[in-house]
Amino acid sequence: LAGEADVLLENFAPGAMDRLDLGIDLFLEKNPRLIYASGSGYGLTGPKKDNLAMDLTVQAVSGMMSINGLENGPPMKAGAAVCDFVGGVHLYAGIVTALYEREVTGVGGVVEVAMQEAIYPVLTSNIASLHRNKWKQPLRRGNKHPTRGSAPYNVYEAKDGHIAIICVKEDHWFSLLRLLNREDLIVDQRFTTQARRALNEDVVDELVENWTKTKTKDEAVKLLAKNKIPAAPVRNLEKVTRDEHMHERGVLRYVTHPIMGDIVLPSSPIRHHGSNKRKLNLEPHLGQHTTEVLSDWLKMTKGAIAELRGFNAIQ
Repeated sequence: LAGEADVLLENFAPGAMDRLDLGIDLFLEKNPRLIYASGSGYGLTGPKKDNLAMDLTVQAVSGMMSINGLENGPPMKAGAAVCDFVGGVHLYAGIVTALYEREVTGVGGVVEVAMQEAIYPVLTSNIASLHRNKWKQPLRRGNKHPTRGSAPYNVYEAKDGHIAIICVKEDHWFSLLRLLNREDLIVDQRFTTQARRALNEDVVDELVENWTKTKTKDEAVKLLAKNKIPAAPVRNLEKVTRDEHMHERGVLRYVTHPIMGDIVLPSSPIRHHGSNKRKLNLEPHLGQHTTEVLSDWLKMTKGAIAELRGFNAIQ
């Protein structure tokens, strides 16, 4: 199969391919145009290359957990599997780039992404803070601005949930004060600059939350949007899957799954204008395309395929 393929992608534990006598050199000798893509925790080389890695452990070792969580609380992982997906997105980019390069050079090669390395650029703002503060570890700040550089910048309680609000420009702040009927605070020396508001963030947060508590999420967000103040409701996943905007744009679609029933599936967030809308296919069952691939790609006979199944070599 690798002799006919454009890309071989593996995400096995360290050394697994070599233990199977399926090393990189073997594949590239068989198919010099092959793109061999490897996703791992720490990479194919280096002192940690054999260490096992999962999203949780990479969130820990990468420094992500050190800056995530409540103030004065313990380190905390992100709710989503950030490292897994960031590593995968980078590997996709590497594969596409390698395929483009192959059109120029005529040969394939090896593309690898280590999750630990892929997550490092995500921490750019926090690492910049580390350097600006002479290597002082950034604090965990919960939902507040990570470097105490902006206020309001938080999640605020509403009648029926919570709202995220951020003011990064003076116009945002002035508009918010007008909305809150507190234009008297425009000249208050505690709030006349972004830096001063950040130093008085607890006072700012109390001011904002006293207003949001009187509104539902929808009421508050509509008023904030009308006044061009960046804000959004904190939504649960059920509401996200029913997002009218994303359904209207075609990125989310309702699909009937043979086991789970009615579900919502996403298409790629990458949009090529002018391209036809692609059909969404459900995930294949294990072995669903085995016969098709072996017969079409390798020209194997039905008898040969049946023999492999008899040995439990294939599904």
